[in-house]
This record gives sequence, structure tokens and C-alpha cells, in this order.
Amino acid sequence: MKKSVLLVCSMLLFSLRGIGQKTISGFVYDSETKAPIAFTNIGVENTSVGTLSDEDGSFSITIPEWNQQILAFSALGYDRVDLPIANLNDSSGISIYLRNIPMALETVEIVIERERQKRFSLGNGQSNGASLYADTIHAGSAMALLIENPGGKNIDYPVFLQKAQVQIVNNTFSEFKIRTRVYDVDSITGLPGKDLLNESVVSRSRIKNGWLKVDLSKYQLQINSDFFIVFEWILDSKERVFLYQQYRKYFRNNPERVKFRRATVAGKSIPYIDYGGDFYAGTSFGISNSAFDLRDHISFYRLNSLGEWRRSSSILTAKVHLSNRKILEEDFEIESGAEALSESLSFHKIGFNASLSIDDPIPVTANSFYARRDEPVSVFVVRKDGAIEFVARNRSQYPYVLHMNFDNMRNLHPMKSKDTVLLNPGLNSLFHLSIVLAEDQYHYELSVEEKIGNPNLSADLEYPYLIPGMLESVIEKGESLTTDVSDSFRSPVDSIYVMRKGIVTALPNGEENFDRVDENALEVYHSDGTVMVYKNLDFLSLKVKKGETVYPGQQIGRVLPGTDPSVAAYRFDGDGRLERLEISYVITEDLVLKYAEMEAGVFVVHPEEVIKRELSKREQLRYRENRLYQK
Repeated sequence: MKKSVLLVCSMLLFSLRGIGQKTISGFVYDSETKAPIAFTNIGVENTSVGTLSDEDGSFSITIPEWNQQILAFSALGYDRVDLPIANLNDSSGISIYLRNIPMALETVEIVIERERQKRFSLGNGQSNGASLYADTIHAGSAMALLIENPGGKNIDYPVFLQKAQVQIVNNTFSEFKIRTRVYDVDSITGLPGKDLLNESVVSRSRIKNGWLKVDLSKYQLQINSDFFIVFEWILDSKERVFLYQQYRKYFRNNPERVKFRRATVAGKSIPYIDYGGDFYAGTSFGISNSAFDLRDHISFYRLNSLGEWRRSSSILTAKVHLSNRKILEEDFEIESGAEALSESLSFHKIGFNASLSIDDPIPVTANSFYARRDEPVSVFVVRKDGAIEFVARNRSQYPYVLHMNFDNMRNLHPMKSKDTVLLNPGLNSLFHLSIVLAEDQYHYELSVEEKIGNPNLSADLEYPYLIPGMLESVIEKGESLTTDVSDSFRSPVDSIYVMRKGIVTALPNGEENFDRVDENALEVYHSDGTVMVYKNLDFLSLKVKKGETVYPGQQIGRVLPGTDPSVAAYRFDGDGRLERLEISYVITEDLVLKYAEMEAGVFVVHPEEVIKRELSKREQLRYRENRLYQK
């Protein structure tokens, strides 16, 4: 899918001093501790004048002749300071002191309620482009997504904000910084209004593509109505100048590829620059400009700190996770007071930045996952009755192997140096360690490595898969069947059917996926540890859900119009990677051929003995009673 970068750039490399202009620079400090305050929003509200303080609290801002209003200094958790610009002279060394707002700590009473915890995920998970707002002089640009309570979700306010996430597209920095903010909705303008968080939440990351997740649960932020989730680019002056130079160079060398366009949103014409997906620099957010998303969602952007919020021509790809309770459900499942391991754990990640395209002509070899969008495995320690219990939650549909290495263990029994455990989906109790002495002081150092897959499973390399076409139809093989990674079929196949019993692990354009092979495929995990990837399915036609057990011959959905269906099989290679497999198809009742030997026309049959091969007795009885899998 073609992507376009939307860039707003000042086209000025350095600020030009002119009559009536003022350049104010200095530092922002905490009035009590005298510590510098990083990333303070500085500017003239609702104008093009705005910037951020750097990490050391330093700032520099140029104020044009026409703008002689109030210069504001605003940092989360601090009282705002407003200075009349008319009273300020050019200065290179002023100090601004912000007073910390004292916060009364709320007493948290943990009550195990009878009502079951409910979780909700809202926002936009679709993207077909990327957006970057950069300016060489000003800073503090941001994008906001309105989070509304759709009737279908049936959410009763108040709820509590647990997590937020934004899609990162083609990051080129070695490390980038993003600030997450939460605003209420201004009752008059409908724009982002008051800050609901009282703390600056800045995330640092090195990911190139994928979801940036932000844990907001510790703030116990109660949401009583619709709100905005906002992500703010944190760029220092050197980074902003570097970005400008990169885009200016590309524009000079490729002027024919850069288009100045306008989009109509809510009846207004909005300008933007389209780089056509040929060039990326900086850290871009995922966006969608599909008609459906523009209809169902609302996004705004601002070009600088305290700048005017404007309606965006595209929808930010971001989501929030809410709960009807302050305390997460897993806290009760593993007993309240569980302490999540963080710094002591070193998780081994699987192919975060590697990409496997099902369409690439790759030989049979090991490849990494497409991109993990979330962390599936978390480890907890629970204190109970003179012992500590290690508990792991696996939110993936795949099994994982956890390698645990202990050092410097004291006052615990039995003494452990290492342990290896298999994690099934869901909650896994690992083991208990008793606290030996009554003084209750113990110590251990723990590192953890996780690898996907169950090493006890052996892939059936000769398994007779059903052809994913409709029973008793004739289909044609795709032209690239012997060279492509995927096995493709031509029309008149208009529906796809399950080739083997398994569990659905990913959906096309699915959200909150922990592990998947392809970004836009339906994937099924089989009992022998193999994975089948079904590509080119129409998302709106799907008849199955993630986590559902599917059966051979069951209809999955229809083929995306204008495409040919294709499938590909994989197994885990023992090192957390995938290895593509050749697929053996059932051609007739007594004939199974490799795909390279298939004739151009194939008569589709689904023999009962193949369908029932992996079914339990109850499932076989159900099959005999109705035989309605292909409905």
C-alpha cells in the first residue's frame, strides 16, 4: 500500500533578525529544587509562535513584530507563567522559575468487587500513510485523536485509562522521544481543552516500525466523558534543523515527486505536502485517510507549543485501553499486591524490526515475524505466606519457552541457578521459593529470555492440507506458484476455507496483535506447531474471530475484490524464527501432490477422512450430524 508523508516545515533554516523581532532565550527551572525542567511548552497561545525547552531546560524563541501578546511557559505539574512580551527585551540569559503544583495523594482502597472487570479498546487501528510535523524554528507539534464512546461499546462512565499507543512508521532516528498527553473536550469549540494528566509522560524508543505503547495505569486517571489522546513530537533544535536539511535536499533533487495537495475535511480545504512514500526522515505517526476512518473519527494537529489546534486531513493511528476498575484484572487473579518485575528482567525480543513479506520470492529459509505490536509475556512475583511465587502471563495465542537465570540468591529455598518453563496461553504459575529466615529479607537477581514456539512439537511435513477452495469447484493455480513464498490460486475462487484444524492467531488489519507473520493476513496455528497464513481476504467478510478454533472445510471469508487468494505454511525453527514449508494438497481421494507438481486446473475435493483426521470424537459427531462447515 502506498504511503504518503505529510510534512509541515517552516522553510527557514535559521531565524532572521528583523526590526520589531525579539529573540528570547534562557532556561526554565523548578522554583524549589532549581533543577531544569525539560520539554516545557513555551509560546504565544493559538499562534504560530511556540517551542519546547531542551532536555537541559534551555530554550530560544523568536517573536515576530506583529505578535506582542503574552509569552506563556507551561509544564505539566507546574503553575503556568505568563509574561507580557512588550516588557521583554532581546535577551540571551533569562531564567524562568515554575512553581510545582502540590498534589494531594488520593487514598486508594483496594476492594475485590463482585462485578467482573471490563476492558475496552477505543481509537483507530487502521493506517495507510504517515505524518510528520517538523519546523526548524518552532517545536511542540502534536496530533490528537478524539476518543468517543460509541454506542456499540456500551461503556458506562466513569472508566479508568490504562494504556495508550500510537503507530510509529519509518522512524529514522537512533532514538526518538514522544510525549503522551490527555485532554478533555472543550465544551464550546470541541477542540482539545484542559490537560487531564498532571505529569509529563515522555517515552523514549528505538523502534523503526510498530506500536509505541505507553502505560498510564499508575496515574489512575478517571475518565468521565469523551476525551483526546495526544502524542507530541519532542525534537531539540539540532534534530529540527537536521530534518529540514533532509527534506530540503530531497525536494531539490526530486521536485517532480513532491506534491502540494489539499484535502477536504468537514467541509474545509486543508493543505499538506505529499512526498508520495518515496522518502522518509524523522519519526512519523501512522495515519489513515480512508473515507471510512474520516467518517468515523476526528483528529486535530498543532504546529507548535500552545499553537492553534486545527482539523487534520487524516486520522491519527492511535488507541487507548480503558477499564471499569482502577486495578487490573490480573492483579486479582495473581492476588493483589503483585510486584511486576521490570529492571531485573531482560526480555529477548523476536524480530522487532524485521519484516517478512509474503509476496517476496524467497526460497525455503528461516525468516522473522512481520513486527510484534505488543509484548505478550509478562512476569510477576507474588508474596504469600512466607514464600514468593513466580507467575507469568502469556497473552499470545502461541506457546512460549521461558529461560530463567538466577544469580546471588540468598535466604530462599530451593536455591536455583536456572529454570526453563513452557508458557501456554493465559496465566502460568511457575514455581514457589520459600523465605528461609523469619527476618524476611531475601535477595535474587534474575534475567529472562523468551522464545516463541513449543520445542516438544514436531511439524508434520507431509500433512495433506485441504485446498482452500469451495468443495467440488475447479480452481487454477497462480502463475508464480513455484517461485513465490505463497501458493496462489486464481478465480473463480471467491471464498476461502480452512485447510486444517487450528486456532486463529491474527486477523487481516487486526488490532493488538502480539505475534503475526503478515500485516494483513488471517493466520491459524495448528496442533503440530505449524502456522498457515491466508492472504488477500476481505476484512469485512470474515466469519471467524481471533482465538476461535476453526475446522477443516469451514468458511473463513471472501477474497478481497481484484486479488487472488494465497496461502503459506511455516514452522518455528527452534530459535524463535519461522521457516517456510512446502504444502501438500489433497487433490483427489487417493492422490496428494506437492504444489510444484499441480496441474493448471484442480478439482477441489475435501475427503471426510482428512477432515476428521484431527477432530475429537465430539467434533466428529458434530461433523456427521450437520456437515455444515461450508455454509
